[in-house]
This record gives sequence, structure tokens and C-alpha cells, in this order.
Amino acid sequence: MGEQAINAQYTLSTKDVHARDQRIKTFIMVLALMDVPFALVGIFYALTSHPNAVLTLMLSFGIYLYLGIYYFLLRRGYGVLATYIGVLVFTTAITVGVHYGGGFPVVNNAIYLLVIVSIGLILNEPRALDFAMVCNVLGYGGLVFYQLATPTETIVLLQTRGTIWLITMAIVMLVTILGTWILMRQSVVTLRRSNSAQQASQHEAETRADENATLLQQIQTSNAELLTTQAQLRETVDALALPLIPLEDGVVLLPLVGYLDQARADRMVERLLHGIHENRARTVIVDITGLREVDDHIAETLLQVAYSSRLLGAQVVLSGVGADAARALVARDADLEGLRTTGRLRDALQMAIQQTRVVSERYPKTNGFSFES
Repeated sequence: MGEQAINAQYTLSTKDVHARDQRIKTFIMVLALMDVPFALVGIFYALTSHPNAVLTLMLSFGIYLYLGIYYFLLRRGYGVLATYIGVLVFTTAITVGVHYGGGFPVVNNAIYLLVIVSIGLILNEPRALDFAMVCNVLGYGGLVFYQLATPTETIVLLQTRGTIWLITMAIVMLVTILGTWILMRQSVVTLRRSNSAQQASQHEAETRADENATLLQQIQTSNAELLTTQAQLRETVDALALPLIPLEDGVVLLPLVGYLDQARADRMVERLLHGIHENRARTVIVDITGLREVDDHIAETLLQVAYSSRLLGAQVVLSGVGADAARALVARDADLEGLRTTGRLRDALQMAIQQTRVVSERYPKTNGFSFES
């Protein structure tokens, strides 16, 4: 991946900006502490009437002045711009200090390298390193040309060893500056590449999380629709599997088919009692011919149906009773009075119609229910 592509993909988050501003603030504090000895030297020069006293004090307090401006710009959100300007200010101050501190061959010119390292660590931008390198090369290179053209006492003394030796020292320093720049730049580019890959992975993870959330919402909506459809299908199945069929006036038929579990049994009782009330039924035929099996639970349900129907004034006729059903009903040891049973549905129909006609003759139909005494 090219550097331009990395820079295009790499974006600073709010957390990264805050961390960068904190590094700049720390850098300002370190520079302020580093300038303390320089200021003390300037004060000492002033007290001893040193010829460089004014220049030293101007540079020292000039740095403090810019550090104040630097901090002000940082607080206003211009920390990066102030850092770029600071590179110019610090390179100029270093160049002047090296000039009056012995010249370009002395060891203290290594402070140029600190500018490159500091900018790389603070801003973490290749362009900032490029800018710092150019400023250092121009500052140190300009100092070399100036001092070779107008040598100071130190340069004159060192020239006794040969001008080639001085030029070699200058070249070594320039190569050191370039080497430091290359190393820092590679480190920054590698770090940005890693951060860019991390940001891409995080963005992909967030995208997948959003897609998963959308998919989950769709699944929940589909589940709700499926539950609604399932409830409607259950109602339809119950209506088909537990049909309450009016036969004659006062007679209804409830055929049971298949298996009768607890949920279906509860719905059957509710549907039957509601149908008795609506149809004003006097006789209810419950046909269990189509049930696959009749166990104790079903027998208990049938007895409950008979008892509840009697409370509403209806007589229950249980048709299709086989040996298994008979054993289950007897095993309940319940009161079977008022529960009529037949082996065939035809017999139950004849019994119900005959009973209804007798009841109708003895108890004419009124607006309410008629209860058999």
C-alpha cells in the first residue's frame, strides 16, 4: 500500500487528537525546562558584561515568548500549525546557538537531531518530518557555508587541521540528520500503516455489527409475523379440528379427531361452553370415535365437559365410547350421573333428537335457558 493511500485512509479520531494535543503540551513543558539553563547563562553573561549577554537573553526569553504563543494556539485548536512554526523557531535558535557556541564542528550541533525525533513523536506525520528535515539541513548547511566564508576563532583554530577535515565533519552531520529523518519516517509510516489497518478492521467490525443489528431486527420482525401467522393458523386448525356443529334446535355436535393434548383440551372446553351459550343448546353430542387414544387425562377432560355443560343446562351425550374409553372413565371413580354414552354416533343423534323433542314439549322455549328438573 502506497504512502498516499495510507494517508488517505488514516484519519484521526477524537481520542487520537486529544492524545496528540497532550503530547504537544508535554513538549512545550519540556522545552520550557530545557530553556532554563540557557536563560541562566544569559543572566550570568549580563552580570559579567559578556559581549553575548544581550543575544543570549533575547534568544532565551524569545523562546519563552514563543512557548506562550505556542500554548495559546494549542488551546485555540491550532496546535499542529504552531508546531510547524515552532520547527522554524527552534531550528533558528539552535543555529544561532551553535554559531555562538563554538561553530558547526562542535558536538552540541547534535541537538538538530532532537528536532526531527521530537516532531516525529509529537505529530506522527511524514510531512512534518520532511519539513523538520528540510529546516535542519538548511539551517545547518547555511551555518556551514557562512562559517567557512567568515570563519570564527574556533573555525580558524580547527582549520589548522585542514579544510577537508571540517567539510568531512559537516558532511557526517548532514548524513546523520538524513539518517535520523529516514529512520523516523519509516517508523511513522509503519505506525500509520498499522493504525490504518486497525481503523479499517474496526470500521469493518462496526459495519458488520450494524448489518447484524439490521438482520436481527429483520429476524425479530419475521418472528413476530410468523408468530402472528402461527396464531392465526392455530385458530384455523382449532376451528377445523374442534368444530361445533349445530344439528337441530338445541342440539350441537362436537367431533374430536386425532390427539387431544392439554392446550387443545382447554380450547375445546372454552369453545364448547361458548357454543352452548350462543346456540342455547340443550343437548351436546361429543363424538370421540376419531380420537387416537383415550387416557386418564382425556377422561378427566370429558368429565369436566359434562359437568360444565350441566351447569349451563345442557345434557352431554358421549358417542363412540369403546373399551379403552370406558375403562378410563370408570378408573376416574367419578359421578357419571347425567352423562349418557353410546357406541355409535347414529345412536347418539337419535337419542339427542328424541330427548330434545320431549324437552321441547314439556318445557316450551323461552327467552332464557330451560333447566330440566
